[in-house]
Amino acid sequence: MKELNDVKKWDKYWTPKRRGTPIGWFNRTSYLLLTVRALRELGLSKDASILDVGCGSGGTLTAFRRLGFKNSFGIDYSSQSIKSCERLGFQKNKDIYFGNAEHTSFPNNSFDVIFSEGILEHFADFSPLAKEMVRITKGYIILIQPNHFSVYGRILKLLWFLSQRAFGGVKEISYRLPEFQKTFNKYGARLAKIYLPPLQSHWVLCFSKERTFQSEKSWKEAQKLESAYAKNLEDKIWKIPHSLEYWTNFLLLEDIKGQGLEVGCGNHGLYNFTENVVGLDPINFHKRNFIKGVGEHLPIKKVNFVVCCNGIDHCKDPRKVLEEMFRVTNKVVLWVWVHPRFVSWFMKKIDKMHPYHLTKNELEGLLDNFASKVNKKKVYTPLWHWKYTDNWKVRTKLSFAYILGVRGLCLHLEREPWT
Repeated sequence: MKELNDVKKWDKYWTPKRRGTPIGWFNRTSYLLLTVRALRELGLSKDASILDVGCGSGGTLTAFRRLGFKNSFGIDYSSQSIKSCERLGFQKNKDIYFGNAEHTSFPNNSFDVIFSEGILEHFADFSPLAKEMVRITKGYIILIQPNHFSVYGRILKLLWFLSQRAFGGVKEISYRLPEFQKTFNKYGARLAKIYLPPLQSHWVLCFSKERTFQSEKSWKEAQKLESAYAKNLEDKIWKIPHSLEYWTNFLLLEDIKGQGLEVGCGNHGLYNFTENVVGLDPINFHKRNFIKGVGEHLPIKKVNFVVCCNGIDHCKDPRKVLEEMFRVTNKVVLWVWVHPRFVSWFMKKIDKMHPYHLTKNELEGLLDNFASKVNKKKVYTPLWHWKYTDNWKVRTKLSFAYILGVRGLCLHLEREPWT
C-alpha cells in the first residue's frame, strides 16, 4: 500500500476524544448536501446499494441511512474507525467491513454507487484504489476531494498543516482535478459532473463507467455498416489465407488445446477451419460451427479458451464482453488495434463502424479491471497486412496508420482469482 499514513495514525485520528470544529462542520455540511443532490440527479431509488470507502466514524453512513438508503455499507482498515461505527449501531461484517479497500473480496459490479470522502489525497499512488472502485461499482463513483488550489482551500491546507499533529499526524497530498480524471479514465470511468460548494473548498466529483453507445438504435446503425462491409467489400479487398496454419501463427495458438469460442468471428474467422472452435457474431453468416449472438451475453457455460480477433472494438460494452469471456474460461486470446491518443480522438469522430478506438492506457485499464495477466504478447504493424490485399485504397490507409503509430496487439490473457 502506497499510503502516506500508517494504521496507527488513523487509529489516533479516529479516537473517541476527537472533536470537530465549526469550520469543519460548515465545510462538511456543504459538500454532503451536494452529495445528496448528486444522488438525486442520478435517479437512484432508495433500494440502490452504496459503499462508503473509508467510512471513518460512520457519520456519512448514518446520513445515508437517514436519507432512506438502507443498502448502504462501509469499509475501513482502522480498528478505531470500526469501533466508532459500532457505537452508532452498525454491525461488523453486516453493515461495515474491516479491510483494505485496495483489495476487497467484493465481486465485480457489487454496488450501484461507490462513495469516498477525502481518502485519495492520503495516498502517494491512489491508482490501485481507483481501479478497485471501478471494478466493484455497477455504474457510479462519487468522490469528495479537497481543492487545495482555491483561496479558501489554501487557507484550510495551512490550518491543517499547523494542527495535524493533534490529529495523529495524518498527511495529505495536493492533487489537481486532471490527475483524478486521468486515473479514473484509465480504468474506464469518466467524469460526468463536478459540484462545487461555497468558497470551493472541495470538489464533489461524479464518475460514471463508460458507455460509448447510449442507445440500442446507435449500436444497430453501426452493425448495419459492419454488415455491409462484411457482405459487399471483404471478399473483394482481402485475400485471407484459408488455412488453420495462418490463424495459428497469427494468434500464437500453438499451446492452446481443447474446445474454443471465437467472439466476433466475422466471415473469415478461425471457426471456418477447425471443428474445435465455435464462432459467435451478431451478424448471421449461415456457416457451420456458428452461433448468432453478442459478446455481452454468451450462450455458453464453459470452454477451454476464447479468441476475440479485432472484435472488442466493435461491441457495445467491452467491459461486459471481457466479463463474459472470463466467465466461460480463464484463457483469452485478444487481438486489438491500439491507437495513440490524438488518433483515437480523431477516429471516434469519423469511424462509426468501430465504437471504440482504444489507446494503450485505456486497454491496460480495461484489462486491469479483471486482474488479468499477459502470458504472451506480439505486436503487429499495419504494414504486416499489406500482403493480404491488392486494393491501393486499403494499402494507403494502412500506410497512414503505420505513420500515425497505430499498432496491433495479440495478447494471451489469464485471469487471476480475486483474494
